[in-house]
Amino acid sequence: MRKPVQNEFLRRQFNGSGWKKLFSVVLIVTLLLGILLAGYPDGQSIAKSDQDYDIILQNGTIIDGTGKDRYVADVGIKDGHILSIGNLDDEHGDEEIDVSGKIVSPGFIDIHSHADTDVLTTAKSSLTQGVTTELLSPDGGGPVDLAARYALEEEGLAINIGSYIGFNSVWEEVVGYDDRAATEEEIEEMRLLIEKALEDGAWGVSAGLFYTPGNYAKTEEVIDVVNVAEKWRTNFPNHIRNENNHVVEATEETIKIGEGAGLVPVITHMKVMGPNNWGKSEETIRLIQEANDRGTFAAADQYPYLASQTGLTAIVPPWVQDGGSEEMLRRFADADLRPQIEEEIHETIASRVQDAADVYFPTKQKTLQDIADERSVSPGEATMQLLEDEGNLRTIYFFGHQEDFERILGNPTTAIASDGGATVSESTQGDTVRNQEFLGSLSGKTVCYPWKK
Repeated sequence: MRKPVQNEFLRRQFNGSGWKKLFSVVLIVTLLLGILLAGYPDGQSIAKSDQDYDIILQNGTIIDGTGKDRYVADVGIKDGHILSIGNLDDEHGDEEIDVSGKIVSPGFIDIHSHADTDVLTTAKSSLTQGVTTELLSPDGGGPVDLAARYALEEEGLAINIGSYIGFNSVWEEVVGYDDRAATEEEIEEMRLLIEKALEDGAWGVSAGLFYTPGNYAKTEEVIDVVNVAEKWRTNFPNHIRNENNHVVEATEETIKIGEGAGLVPVITHMKVMGPNNWGKSEETIRLIQEANDRGTFAAADQYPYLASQTGLTAIVPPWVQDGGSEEMLRRFADADLRPQIEEEIHETIASRVQDAADVYFPTKQKTLQDIADERSVSPGEATMQLLEDEGNLRTIYFFGHQEDFERILGNPTTAIASDGGATVSESTQGDTVRNQEFLGSLSGKTVCYPWKK
């Protein structure tokens, strides 16, 4: 699914003013994914060519992603492939671009992407950040039949894509939205769906045990379903069951599932939410380190900002959502249940953020507290009214603490992911100046900023 980088596109990225607005210090040159630069001494060509090059990138600082020291060299590209890395002063390129002081690296992999699949034909928002591959269907979602992903190639792809098979999608397909245990027959049916997806090329099994209906599955049920993937020696990225008051226990569960199923457990978009839980990253990181010490490779990914984007139902208790949205609305309409739900929503808000002013609706450009004040109701009541009137609105939760953020990102088993992906948006809302400064200080880590709006 690889597409060559166009010469004109490359030239614009070095000469255009829009690029400078995005990166004031470091400029990323996207090279083709899959070309490994490791293993070649500084300044030595990896290949010789008797032909002229299409492009020569001159005097770039090479960071190849392997952990070896950076070095200055020229890069020669022909027919969409890297032919030579070294001193190319005596060579000719149809285009020769001086990239002195800029970083040249392989294309980045966004390992947790909610890309707008309609824009993967151009993927400008990703390519201008150096992303050349996105892995779709994280958090347990996406199509059960991977043919839907392969169909994307028919329209043409600007970048490489891969797809997980989502545990939640499989559970919904077989068990549905009722809060109940799966039967033995249903367990086997789900195993067969996962096996078929892996045979069709799935990169692993993603899960979102925070979300319905996946969170109705008990730990042992998850293991029974996903251990069919063990022979593929793949990974299990999971949006853990709880990222606030029970974040430690939920991290333990994900590692237990990985170990029990023979998969690599990955704490996806790892975080610690809510003031009462700030600092617990010390414990969650320790759990990952202990797993590695006993021979289980465990890892995490993290987005580089202190806000999360999901739906408004994230602050509605799971029991209220049992059976789907119609059942949830029916419970809202129950005069005896409504005060209880209101109070539990308040408890959930307090566990995730400081207050309702940290719950933001980008489409409205208002906070939950703003709307509650406008309607002269509590934030819990406003939540139910919004869900009744407008559905599961896109919602941003400003949850985090800088020390937890830095501690998680500084851990060597943590990778960077956008939790965003290719989009038509031209906004980088979510990243902050201080996070950019901190990220820039990290040795051996490269950052792709999210394109969310």
